[in-house]
Amino acid sequence: MSRSKSAQTRDRGQAGQGRDRQNPSFLRQERPTNEFETNVGPGHGPDYFAASGRAAAYTWAVVRRSLSPGIRAALDRFREDLVTRFGSRLRELVLYGSQARGDATDDSDADTLVVIDALDEDERREVFDLSWRAGNSGADYVVISPLPFSTTQAADLRARERRLMAEIARDGVPF
Repeated sequence: MSRSKSAQTRDRGQAGQGRDRQNPSFLRQERPTNEFETNVGPGHGPDYFAASGRAAAYTWAVVRRSLSPGIRAALDRFREDLVTRFGSRLRELVLYGSQARGDATDDSDADTLVVIDALDEDERREVFDLSWRAGNSGADYVVISPLPFSTTQAADLRARERRLMAEIARDGVPF
C-alpha cells in the first residue's frame, strides 16, 4: 500500500535526517508551533507561504526554533536595535552560515548580513557596536558577526557573482 507524500515527508523528518538546504522539503518536516499559527492563522504551512511569497517568514520560524534560546534572544535584540537606529534604511537582515544551515555547534557564532541604504563608515562601526551590545546583554555572551554593507555595495557584490553572496542567497534566512 502506497503512503501519501506528506506521510513520507513527516516520517523522514521524524527520523532525524536534519535539514537539507538543497532540498526545500526540510520546511515540511515541522509544523508551525501553536504560537506561530496563532500569529499567522491556522493551516498556513510551507505550501501556503511559498505560494503567497511568505516562504522567508515560515523558514525563519523553523530555523528560529532550532536556535538556542540565547542566540534567539541576542538576534532579536540585534534586529530591534538596528530597526531603532536605522529605521526604514535597514533593507536586509539575513542569518547565514552554520546557524542558518542547522549545523552549528555550541561555539558557533551567528553570521548576519546587514544591508542599509547609504551606509557610511561611522554607521558601519555602529553596526558592530550594536552586535556586540546585543550579544553581551544576555546571560551568556553570544558572538554575532555582522557583515554590514550599503545597498550599493551589496548590489555590486551580487552583480559580480561573488561566492559569499551566492552562499548567503543559498543558505541565508531573512529575519
